[in-house]
Amino acid sequence: MPTLHQLNFAVAFFAGLATFLSPCFLPLIPVYLGYLSGLALSPSHLSFRQRWFLLRLSATFISGAIVAFLLLNATFHHLSHLLHRYHSWLKPLAGLTLLLFGLYLMGLFKSKLLSRELRFHFSPSSSARFRYLHAFLTGIAFTLAWSPCIGPVLGTILFWTSSQVTFLKGAILLLFYGLGLGLPFLIFAFAFDLLSPWLKKLQVYTPIFHFLSGLIVALFGSWLIFTNLNF
Repeated sequence: MPTLHQLNFAVAFFAGLATFLSPCFLPLIPVYLGYLSGLALSPSHLSFRQRWFLLRLSATFISGAIVAFLLLNATFHHLSHLLHRYHSWLKPLAGLTLLLFGLYLMGLFKSKLLSRELRFHFSPSSSARFRYLHAFLTGIAFTLAWSPCIGPVLGTILFWTSSQVTFLKGAILLLFYGLGLGLPFLIFAFAFDLLSPWLKKLQVYTPIFHFLSGLIVALFGSWLIFTNLNF
């Protein structure tokens, strides 16, 4: 029987997978890969050299995202300790915020504010040696940006990890979240020509994944409001 810690890691991993399957990420995989590599990608056959190039750039992109996750976790963890004396009313306030995020993701109401996107763009260099730096910075920018179907899930994960007893435990949970997002992205990068036909098939189910993500966020927010969070 899995332990509670193992279940926490599994939940974090599947939260990352839900982010990968979200409407703000899954349909844009060809765009991300083309932007990172500078290649005009198509479902036609890719050479092994192109596959390896895409895989390395994607791994660098995910590494940048995970570094940003860990930096955000350190910030949130530090703030949670500074504001510990206000925990009794900050926790239900955070729960209410997450509940609203969840209901928004489920499509139960619309918000112009939450529907806005905040993104940071770096002009890709034509030099191959700077492509990896560009991919790493893009991964950081991806994490720090706001998109309506990724931001609420990431916010929930950050609040969860910042509430852990130690920074290390929260960091490991975020690492599993990053793996849930990153591993399928790496698979698609390496086998883009083979798996791209499946993208359209998966996109049919993205509204379902979107709804389920919202339901989980809403339940987590409700839990914060009505119970004491203690993992």
